[in-house]
Amino acid sequence: VRLSPERNNFPHAAKSSRSGMLPVRGMVLKRLFQRGKPLEGEEPMVAGHAPRLPQGVRVYAVGDLHGCLDLLRKLEAAIADDIEATGAHLDHFVVYLGDYVDRGWQSRDVVAHLAEPRRDGIRRVHLLGNHDAWLRDYLRGEQVGGGWLRYGGDATLMSYGVRLAAGSDDDTRLEATRE
Repeated sequence: VRLSPERNNFPHAAKSSRSGMLPVRGMVLKRLFQRGKPLEGEEPMVAGHAPRLPQGVRVYAVGDLHGCLDLLRKLEAAIADDIEATGAHLDHFVVYLGDYVDRGWQSRDVVAHLAEPRRDGIRRVHLLGNHDAWLRDYLRGEQVGGGWLRYGGDATLMSYGVRLAAGSDDDTRLEATRE
């Protein structure tokens, strides 16, 4: 779909000099819902072969948990059900793509849950997301900036029982937690 004033997608917008871009209320919007161009016969290759999982392997990817233990448990239950129904004979991996903390109020519980040892035969890989890196840096005493609080760091700190001062800027509030 190409956005254009002629199609009345944005009746008050005028055409921009840049192809496919429209100024709308001071913002420039690119084409939405644009389909990617075909690779023109070129398929992605790894060591001369199309990428694929080894035979007998199933991988589940779980990302952006953001402090929601209840949703994590539902995902894990769905994965367990899928394994039982279709893949008991396969090697299973769950790759957690990071961003375990921030925004949700259960960040501490999510981290504790993911750190628990499991004996179900599923191999797990935990990757570090940017939100997790901010928490790690905070715990190391490194400067993370008060902006972290606006991106959900406040919920994470509260899940660990850290109280945040009210009435000051985020940098000051964050530094006060170190005292």
